[in-house]
Amino acid sequence: QADWYATSAESAEHINGLYRRVWTFADETIDRHDLEAQGTVPHWPEERATVTLQQIMVHVIVDLTRHLGQVDIVREGIDGQVGLNPKISNIPDEVDWDAYLASLRALAEDSGSRSDTT
Repeated sequence: QADWYATSAESAEHINGLYRRVWTFADETIDRHDLEAQGTVPHWPEERATVTLQQIMVHVIVDLTRHLGQVDIVREGIDGQVGLNPKISNIPDEVDWDAYLASLRALAEDSGSRSDTT
């Protein structure tokens, strides 16, 4: 997840368009398959990579609710935990967090200085 962010070269229009394409694809997938249909999440560990449509739908709903308004930040401040849960943090240990934060700040500053950020 450490690389899930928009770059300064991506306009809001581009990001919104991507969001809408993914939304359409998800709706089509849900309409075409039953809840027990299986698929694979290639970037998940092999032992958890095969999932049903129902599992993925629940996963996405949980992600959306956790990140809605970044309420996760409040929870992290209360319980001191980050990631999904203590056994599956989904936060990579090998990330250079200082460098990551610096790159996000640079992106934000660069994006804030652009005139086409609508």
